[in-house]
Amino acid sequence: MKLKHWAGYGCVEAKKLSKKVDKKTGLTTLVVMVKGNHECGLERPTWDDQLLSAWLVERFDRSVNFHYHMFKSITEEPGWEGNTETCKYTFIYNPN
Repeated sequence: MKLKHWAGYGCVEAKKLSKKVDKKTGLTTLVVMVKGNHECGLERPTWDDQLLSAWLVERFDRSVNFHYHMFKSITEEPGWEGNTETCKYTFIYNPN
C-alpha cells in the first residue's frame, strides 16, 4: 500500500507481513514492513505511539482506535534492500 510518510510529505510503501491474536491474553501482534527513501528516514521514535498508531496500526487493523497505554511493545528493525531503506515494525497491543 502506498501511503504518505509520517513527516507529512512524500510517499513510502507499507505492507502487512502478519497479524496474530493471542487467544489467551487477547494481545494482537502486527508486523508491518515499510520501504522507501525519504530524507527524514523511516524510523520514528517508539515513544511516539500515537503517531505510529495513526500512521501504520490503524491502517492495517481497522478495529483499533488509539488509546494511551494500549501498546505493550513497539520494535523497529531498520535495514536496506539494495538502495532502498526498509524498516520492519512489530507492534504488540491490546486493541480494546
